[in-house]
Amino acid sequence: MADFETPSHAAEPPGPDHPAIDDLRAAELAHFRVLDTAPEAEYDRVAAMAAECFEAPIAMVSLIDRDRVWFKARVGLDITEAARSTTFCHHTVMQNDPLVVCDARLDARFADNPFVAPPCNGLRFYAGAPVISSRGIPLGTVCIFDVEPRQAPTGRELAVLKGLARLVTDRLEARPVERMRRMAAELAKTSSDAIVATDAAGIITTWNLAAERIFGWRADEAVGRGLDLIVPPRFSAFHAEGFRSLIAERREPRQTAAAELWGLHRDGHEVPVELSLALMRDEDDFGVGAIIRDVSVRRRQEVHLRWLAHYDPLTGTPNRATLTDDLGRLLARGEAEGDGHFTVALLDLDGFKDVNDTLGHSTGDTLLQRVAEKLVDSLGIDGSVYRLGGDEFALVLPNTGGGDAARRVLAQAQEAIARPFDLDGVSIDVEASVGYALSPIDGNSVEELVSNADLALYRAKRGRSGQPCRFTADLRADVTRRRTLDGELRAALQTGEFELYWQPQLDYANERWMGAEALLRWNHPTRGLLAPDAFMEILEASTLSGAVGAWVMRDACRQAAAWRRRGIGFERISVNLFVTQLRRPQFRDEVASLLAEFELPGHALELEITEKIALTLDETPLHTLHGLHDLGVKLAFDDFGTGYASLSALKRYPIDRLKIDRSFVRDLPHDESDAAIVSSIIAISTALGLEVVAEGVETEVQRDHLIRRGCLAGQGFLHARPMPVREIERLVGLRPAAE
Repeated sequence: MADFETPSHAAEPPGPDHPAIDDLRAAELAHFRVLDTAPEAEYDRVAAMAAECFEAPIAMVSLIDRDRVWFKARVGLDITEAARSTTFCHHTVMQNDPLVVCDARLDARFADNPFVAPPCNGLRFYAGAPVISSRGIPLGTVCIFDVEPRQAPTGRELAVLKGLARLVTDRLEARPVERMRRMAAELAKTSSDAIVATDAAGIITTWNLAAERIFGWRADEAVGRGLDLIVPPRFSAFHAEGFRSLIAERREPRQTAAAELWGLHRDGHEVPVELSLALMRDEDDFGVGAIIRDVSVRRRQEVHLRWLAHYDPLTGTPNRATLTDDLGRLLARGEAEGDGHFTVALLDLDGFKDVNDTLGHSTGDTLLQRVAEKLVDSLGIDGSVYRLGGDEFALVLPNTGGGDAARRVLAQAQEAIARPFDLDGVSIDVEASVGYALSPIDGNSVEELVSNADLALYRAKRGRSGQPCRFTADLRADVTRRRTLDGELRAALQTGEFELYWQPQLDYANERWMGAEALLRWNHPTRGLLAPDAFMEILEASTLSGAVGAWVMRDACRQAAAWRRRGIGFERISVNLFVTQLRRPQFRDEVASLLAEFELPGHALELEITEKIALTLDETPLHTLHGLHDLGVKLAFDDFGTGYASLSALKRYPIDRLKIDRSFVRDLPHDESDAAIVSSIIAISTALGLEVVAEGVETEVQRDHLIRRGCLAGQGFLHARPMPVREIERLVGLRPAAE
């Protein structure tokens, strides 16, 4: 054949004189890892047997490298290698048959060989049999030498020599197997899995360090004993029958994957293990090998994961998934037994975000744990507590008849957590809102009951009554209405249904219009013109508020620029902000861009934020407000006095003006409390150098009272109602723009 293939692909072994034979021989010897290794008794015995059988003074086991002959074993000649071209062995492997040289001095091939020719008292006789691998590759020889000529060996003697060569082949080809066995033994020593083997009688023959760790028995204690040493008594009969069947049938175990079962530790406790079995064969002997893995940690992890799937890791109470399962069981039992009366309640902590923000999340977590404990203690055996996430809990009260009984239990739970909590020396007051639904009156599915309880919770939080709120049908209608309105608001922005109305502000000192507030109106396609009271609450809670706020800001700036070009002399226009606008880090840059686009000075724009919004802002919006103030934009507190921390807010925010809420103006001057509050606000504004304007001025009596107290600006129906652009332009008239 033209191109020689490797023996594994060749139809038959290559001849000894094939050009590729040296490469194949080198590959075989490299696989056996035998060249240049230390002496080994097995090979030394072969050389000794050859010398003894043939009564030869010299015997060798040689291996043929590319340019040398290396002697793995030798008797009578103290050299380890020789140049290949000078050796008899080179000629032996070239013919794949024994080579006999009776007198080397008379053989033309060797007469001039340095080991033969005078003056050296050299070698005269040689007989060698090639060592041939199972793949037909000649690797070396087993050979004998004599310094005297000899007669040719008999056929029987050559058969002995060839037999010794086959012994060398067997030893060479056993080397990789032995090497793998040694590696396997080392692996078994260091394996984290137990490796245990038995003979056909079930007597332990192999026991590694991992087996000692898993089962507690040392190797010298386990080897020689029966396998029932590690089988729990309750499984011994089953194990014995399975083992006998395995050995009797001489078959591999049926399972294709590792089986999980129990093992027995020395101290008597059972160990969960994963077992893989294999039948071991060695000629007529059989045994069983097992790889055994301790799965105690995995079992604990699985238990923990199952626990996490059903319980809240912070409070230890059941979670939302368990709530769903439990409610499903209660509903199924009620359907089967005709008694499905139970209560589902949702409880939400009021002001929990402030605890996290001011005292840190660690304190917040501790508070949630304490709240859960209080709730569990409060319900006792009459109910169950679930944490759904954040500061929201669910309470389930089985066997509740009417709503009054459930209401009393839930009110007691509220009271239990209303007492101050002492956390690391800090006293924390907690209030909770509760909404609940009764089964089957308020719902006959898990989703419906939880959803209705959530609607009731929403009403409870809005009402702030401090009492549990039960679901009623109108709540569902309200949600439907709110969802419908939210969708209509989104369509309104797309189709241009929004419009700005304007209400001017009067300067009492100079009897002139000093500014105008932009007020949002909605030209609803079927309900007509809608004031903010009809939609603002839903808009503020919607993700749409940011987009609507941006539209209002742009249209107001556009109109202000148009008025300034025409000489309509409002000093500033006022725009109300949504909280979503202030929470945008880029809001300051957006305002700066609008001012530049419409060529408006910063002081021509006043941005109003309600005190309620101001109290919810963190550091990012506060930084934004300072950035706006640096642009020259005026900032006003709207509805001032209706919040809970007005005075402290004045210290934090760069405010230019306070707007007295209409609720304090409405009953002036007759209501002494309102009059006192208004006077205080005006005094605070004067002391802090702030402007002040009163909203909701509807009568001359109110106006005169405000002027006497020092309020020199007003806004209300007395002066002008909110009106569209054309009407306000007619109202204020035209005058030259201020220079």
